[in-house]
Amino acid sequence: YRFASERPDLVAAVGVVAGHLRPGLTRLPSPVSLLSISGDQDPFAPLEGGAAGQGRLELQPRPARQNVADWARANGLPEAPRLLADSPTLRSLWWGPDAAGTEVRWIVVHDHGHAWPGGDDALPEAVMGKSSDALDATRELWSFFCAHPKPR
Repeated sequence: YRFASERPDLVAAVGVVAGHLRPGLTRLPSPVSLLSISGDQDPFAPLEGGAAGQGRLELQPRPARQNVADWARANGLPEAPRLLADSPTLRSLWWGPDAAGTEVRWIVVHDHGHAWPGGDDALPEAVMGKSSDALDATRELWSFFCAHPKPR
């Protein structure tokens, strides 16, 4: 989020897995598409915000859904997303695309915590929450980046 918001002239698309956008983004001077992936059981980046963390690491992050909606708004995309998919394992929302092809997609992986979807669990479930292989985040992000090259 940070690099893409500070240097949108260099970035065509950004991918975020369980990340946080700093408040205050109003408008991007150059459009940047976003694919954001969240787990609905993420103890560090909850969908609705509020108290997060484990033990000594206590956070008050913004709602994950607000980060994505703010990014869409900063690109001048419609306020209301469209539902792309809703299944027992995934829910996907979509803002755009606009005439230039800029879009924002948000995939929520059900029963998934703060881990890389489809990847190896680096830390225990007691810390990170459950993990899911319902989505291969690496493959999904690469496909998104390939579909959104920077115009020359």
